[in-house]
Amino acid sequence: MLQNPAMKEKYKEMKERGKKVKQMYIALGNRLLRLAYAMMTKKQLYQSTQEGYCLQSVIAGKLRNKAKQALFYNRYVQV
Repeated sequence: MLQNPAMKEKYKEMKERGKKVKQMYIALGNRLLRLAYAMMTKKQLYQSTQEGYCLQSVIAGKLRNKAKQALFYNRYVQV
């Protein structure tokens, strides 16, 4: 969760405001659920507002096998 730059920034903001760890994780989890629901209903991939954040490079890092990358892009990425 904290590998995403936007989530990391929200975590830092809540920590500075004095929120407890459990509260922060619940708030971030709720945010992720809202993002996931919006992505499913709009049928779009996550688009970050952070400069330099590229979802494709993150996916490529996690799916090291080229066949798996191709399967993912063919199934989920709309061209």
